Amino acid sequence: MTGKPVQVLDNVAIGGWGGGAFLAVSDNGTIIFIKRSDWPCRVFRMTDMNGRTIESRIAVSPSMLAKMGLSGVGTLNISPDGERAVFVNWKAGGTDLWMLDSRIGEPQRFTIDPAEDEYPAWAPDGGAVAYTTNMPGAACRISVKSAESGAAATPLRTWPRHFHVISWSHDGKWLAADDYHPTNKSDIVALPLNGKEPVAVATGPANESGAQFSPDGRWIAYTSDESGRREVWVVSFPELASRRQVSMGGGTNPQWDPKGHVLYYLQNGYLVSHEIRATESLSLGRSQQLFPTPAIYMQSLPGGRFFLTEPNLQPRDTPIHLIVNWFEELKRLLSAGNG
Repeated sequence: MTGKPVQVLDNVAIGGWGGGAFLAVSDNGTIIFIKRSDWPCRVFRMTDMNGRTIESRIAVSPSMLAKMGLSGVGTLNISPDGERAVFVNWKAGGTDLWMLDSRIGEPQRFTIDPAEDEYPAWAPDGGAVAYTTNMPGAACRISVKSAESGAAATPLRTWPRHFHVISWSHDGKWLAADDYHPTNKSDIVALPLNGKEPVAVATGPANESGAQFSPDGRWIAYTSDESGRREVWVVSFPELASRRQVSMGGGTNPQWDPKGHVLYYLQNGYLVSHEIRATESLSLGRSQQLFPTPAIYMQSLPGGRFFLTEPNLQPRDTPIHLIVNWFEELKRLLSAGNG
């Protein structure tokens, strides 16, 4: 390639993950594209055990997201006290973490990095956030940043592959994460915060992901597709001596209730509760569908509340724009830019 780069089209919609542009060019020089929009692809809401929406300043509406210009908001993680949420924003100058405090009402940038800052996990006391920074072709960086002081993040370690921090143990000693291999297979790894060697929690030919520590730290719930479809499993930790499948008929996104007596998960368009006794040994009780939801992510909160990330089903006005003879315009722009 020779010459200087020249901007030839602006305001083109870009995919949140991977940076793909929504455009296509024909052989005869006609181009079609979709313009950027503040239409949010996801809706966030707080519900009770029956699926009824509960008013929450954190559970922002599509119109509020559009007003903030946060159309590329990813999964929100709620703090242990329920007052703050940290989330991935795909739009504002890159992929960074932002913080939404219910006491302030407006989101604040939490990280600034040219790489992708993503998948935050709250410390059990709500005082810090662990997250990963992924850059194509470079080692992943795992960091911890104070949620209060504004101090710079503290790097914990690097990882040779793409890596997502998922949860932080209640005793504050472990992080659970998804470890992605070049073949797109994911395993589950537990990282001790004291710098010792990681523990391989779930590995093998299947995809394992979404690990959540039980409140007492003795068990980890996660999702695996080893049966041919994604199901919820539980394994003892850290010895990994006992392991059992919990869901039947599909299951994702397991979450423990605060006492560790129930596992909640998403199953075939429903939020399901499953009684479980996980102390020295593991036994399962009955499961029941609580309410229907199209949620793609769910977080269980104290007081029988759930924070749901759902697709925005409101109609979207996304006209396709067309330019004919665009090759002639392209030649003009390139000539002017490199003249």
